[in-house]
Amino acid sequence: MAEMQKFTPGVYLDWEKDEVQLRLDQAAGKVPSGGGPMGGFKMPDPKPYTFEEIYEYNHKWDPFNPLFNDRDYAIKAGYKGLPAMPGFAGMAGAGVQGFPKDIASKFFYTNDGTDIYLYKPVVEGDFLKRGESKTDFREVTEPGSTVRAWYMGGEGTMVDEAGNVVIKAIGNTRDCYSKFIDGTPDLTYTENMSAWYDYFPPMHYTTDDEWDYIRELWKKEEIRGGDKLYWEDVQVGTFMPETCSGPIGYMEMIALYGNRMGFTREQLSDPKFLKTQFRDASGNYLFETAIHLGTRNWPNGRMVWYNDTGARHVMRTVTNYIGDAGYVSRFCWRFFPFFKEMRTSFVPLDYDLITRVVPGYENRPLNRHGSEGDTCIGKAYIYNKRIDELGRHVIDICAWGETLDGDIVQVCPMAAVLPSRGE
Repeated sequence: MAEMQKFTPGVYLDWEKDEVQLRLDQAAGKVPSGGGPMGGFKMPDPKPYTFEEIYEYNHKWDPFNPLFNDRDYAIKAGYKGLPAMPGFAGMAGAGVQGFPKDIASKFFYTNDGTDIYLYKPVVEGDFLKRGESKTDFREVTEPGSTVRAWYMGGEGTMVDEAGNVVIKAIGNTRDCYSKFIDGTPDLTYTENMSAWYDYFPPMHYTTDDEWDYIRELWKKEEIRGGDKLYWEDVQVGTFMPETCSGPIGYMEMIALYGNRMGFTREQLSDPKFLKTQFRDASGNYLFETAIHLGTRNWPNGRMVWYNDTGARHVMRTVTNYIGDAGYVSRFCWRFFPFFKEMRTSFVPLDYDLITRVVPGYENRPLNRHGSEGDTCIGKAYIYNKRIDELGRHVIDICAWGETLDGDIVQVCPMAAVLPSRGE
């Protein structure tokens, strides 16, 4: 067992001081951040969003609900055009630049999830542009830990032409590292990433009986549609009808995400750049998040869900239930981190919501990161009703993704706005 450096929060060693100070300066606005938008978003273009863009997103994640796939239907339901499903757009604030992946002997990271707040539905033709942004950078190292841990977050808004906030998004990653102090050689980046397949749980094999169960769940899915659901008629303690997606195989993962970024010849000719890229079993270099797909050709490896894969399937459970007259006002996702070293006492906001509010789930926390072969059964529970600061009639929801084995693969804190009989 290699001897590891133990860390004290706020006390930095010579080999890390410069990198830490750079990010402290970035967070303070003294130097440009160099970081991109947090939460898995690209920097949005200021423009009206088209039917084609919205339809492509909607149809990918829910091809069944006519509200999100049929413009004429949506217009008859009271919209000016096709409305976007939750998560279509967002711009979490730019974070500080990530730490170099070769800063120490081992490097760990995770995205703790994303929170999207919608102040009204986004509909085709709506103009959105970047609003205000702020950065959240802080140390979350546990005293005496062998893992130095950093919270690297951001909050941002998207506004309409008049400057009114339409979407607020919050996201973060955690960058963490460990250091050998006994002469043990540092890991290569590919060795470092072996956690993605070395101690991943076994793949689920879907039996004939389970396929029959999946088909029964499909038959029971309910889309409320134009049957208006009023806030006053909703009962706290209601479990929504379930949805079922999957089993999610490697072809679905490629179709959903594809190769979202490749390397240039210049990058592939740069030894410094390649030092911190994942190299698959065929010897090819893959960009960082391609290991979701690229570990499939390693022994015991397979494709791994992205941070939002389960959540974007689970949201059908809520949009089906609230019907055409309601809209989702909060859409978030939490998931089980890959690296054992990141399963610490640090708890992201509402990571444990399912164990706090859902009856029967007090001892059933997030316990698996979804992967190739898993089925995502979408479930949701209404745990609160309120009138928010904008006067909207809101229901608070804990939604989650559950596998055929009963593992919890995604927790999705959500809220929805419903019409009131008094309006």
